[in-house]
Amino acid sequence: MVILAFMSGVWAEEQKLGKVSGKYTRETEDESATLEVKLLPDGKVHVRGMSLWGRNRKYGPNIGELDFKASINNGRVEYTEKIGKRQHYKLELIFVEGGLSGKEEGISTNFGLNVTFAGEYKKK
Repeated sequence: MVILAFMSGVWAEEQKLGKVSGKYTRETEDESATLEVKLLPDGKVHVRGMSLWGRNRKYGPNIGELDFKASINNGRVEYTEKIGKRQHYKLELIFVEGGLSGKEEGISTNFGLNVTFAGEYKKK
């Protein structure tokens, strides 16, 4: 019985994880972001994203891009980028019903000014 319960729990978790794959979008009047998430055979996820800030600016928007693989634990994915000895950038993606929530700490030097992946995304 214990083995069956464990296997059922693993199967349920695999089914839940399978639902994370897809395209997620966030949009406001002046900025937008898209994240594509794909569950890999090894249980990790591949996240690819683009964010724009200042879409209505005369000389075009500032741009940021992400492309990483990470483990998913309890419906959360974490990406960390170390910058020098003290600074870091961290993005946490939390999967929720119908979307995901992005939370950031620090500043990435790979993104244009004001570009962010933080916010509430809807799954397309």
